[in-house]
Amino acid sequence: MRTVYLGTAETIMNAMMSGRSPLAGLDALTLASRPFGGAALMLYINELSGFTEICDRYLGSGRSDSSPGAYLFTAIANRLVHPTSKNGIEEWYRKRSALYWLDDGGDDLAGVTTKKDGRRLSLSGQNIWNYMDLLTDDAMDSIWRDVTTRIRESLSIKDETFFFDTTNFFDYVDDETNEEKGNELTRRGYSKQHRSDKNQVSLGLFMGGESMIPYSHETYAGNVKDCTHFGDVVEDLKGFLKRFGRENVTLVIDKGCSTAENVSRMKGYFFISTLKREEVPSSLLREELRECCVNEKGREVYSSSGEYDVKGVRAKVVCSFSESLRRKHETRFRREMEKSEELFGSKEGHAFRSEKAAYRFAEKALPRNFRRAIKYDVTKTLDGNGFRLTWNRNEEAITRMRRDSFGRNFIFTTRLDWSDERIIRSYRSMYRIENQFRLLHSSMLVPVCPVRHWTDQKIEAHIFLCMVGLLFARAIEYVARTRGLVAPSHDEGVETTKPVSYSRIIDAAENIQLVMTTSSERAGTEEKRGRRRRLGFKLSNADEQFNRSILETFELMRFVPGHRA
Repeated sequence: MRTVYLGTAETIMNAMMSGRSPLAGLDALTLASRPFGGAALMLYINELSGFTEICDRYLGSGRSDSSPGAYLFTAIANRLVHPTSKNGIEEWYRKRSALYWLDDGGDDLAGVTTKKDGRRLSLSGQNIWNYMDLLTDDAMDSIWRDVTTRIRESLSIKDETFFFDTTNFFDYVDDETNEEKGNELTRRGYSKQHRSDKNQVSLGLFMGGESMIPYSHETYAGNVKDCTHFGDVVEDLKGFLKRFGRENVTLVIDKGCSTAENVSRMKGYFFISTLKREEVPSSLLREELRECCVNEKGREVYSSSGEYDVKGVRAKVVCSFSESLRRKHETRFRREMEKSEELFGSKEGHAFRSEKAAYRFAEKALPRNFRRAIKYDVTKTLDGNGFRLTWNRNEEAITRMRRDSFGRNFIFTTRLDWSDERIIRSYRSMYRIENQFRLLHSSMLVPVCPVRHWTDQKIEAHIFLCMVGLLFARAIEYVARTRGLVAPSHDEGVETTKPVSYSRIIDAAENIQLVMTTSSERAGTEEKRGRRRRLGFKLSNADEQFNRSILETFELMRFVPGHRA
């Protein structure tokens, strides 16, 4: 921002008394600037998805004087552009984002920040919470269905592969609050964030493999197992697969969901999952591995395969092997064994008070992924007043694991006509849904944590808004990918063809500054009284070309009040 000396107080007063502006003679004066690209991208995705309009359709009757969609959309925009607490949204909106300016041009730009009576939003934390109260289960289901349908149809998205997986988020709701509020979601369970000291809430996600668009999500209790939840939602997932063309699409699921019971429920549908080592037909292990393909890192992958009856269905089972995965398994084995042996060693000669305590310790001390590598026994001490734990390495089991398991994945599918390479690549694409979870667990983009809400309704509403943010981020990525947006490479002479991530887009977009200036109006040689405010742009010198590409790809200039293309 530029500072300009206008003179003494007397000089300024004399200029005003004589009818002249104290700013006379200055062509332009910069008043302030705000990051523009992120705010404009939010207006773009709101226009594409119709989120504000759809929210008002289902929630408008709750508060007749305002637009619930505007409040909720601003909260989502904050989560996508510059995550803060809900109490910090007001300050971000007015002082750190161009959203406030972009709605100040007289036009109702995408209907984002105007009450129905024309007044500004009051974005206090309490106000955001009040509007979250309107998000009932039926309202969230309807809004999500309409928004995802509109995005899919607007962008002509067609997926052939779908993924389903689960994750969980720890919260700060204690058992006493659960009982007081009648909560059913926040419960103790296996924490994927390794916070066994906290209650948690779980999330199941169904997404498109090619578009990476999340099509469905379900919030459920933190103590429910993955396989149980999959069984609860499998009929809904089959409904999605029918809608997208049952014969043409394939569902990829984690082995934690593919129990025999769930597999039987998926009969008649194409899916891919994995088997545990003990579930693999022994004859497949004797098959010779052959060259199959080269993975995305340029490393050779080998495979063997055959058709077998697995968990009640006829399936093709593929054993894939890579040296890089073998080294990864070996490293994990060594680390877990060192930790486990240290724990067992700490109890050498220790007398447990009860047999149950000794067994409980031993089960916790076993290496998590290689439990058969150690065998143990619990016997009474010589004086009969306690129990002693003895253990040793199970070398026979370790040799068998290294031979039959290290470096191998056992994939099975009802796609009997697919090649080994296609099956392996389809399952390895499961990392895409893990990338979704990384965004939700991150501290920078659409973070779910920290979950500081105390009732089931508020927690579900909070996760819903974060999921809409994830949907918007993936839709922006999809538009960038289909329109050929490419980020510049930092290596000289190297052209980048890799798709641009949302985080790369938003970082560059926020470097596009919207600058408010004031300048004199002239008619002929005579200066008009007063000065006029204008909005202009300032691009980052480092990524100016990429900044311009973002403006053109998403046609963001049209969101500036009074701008003419």
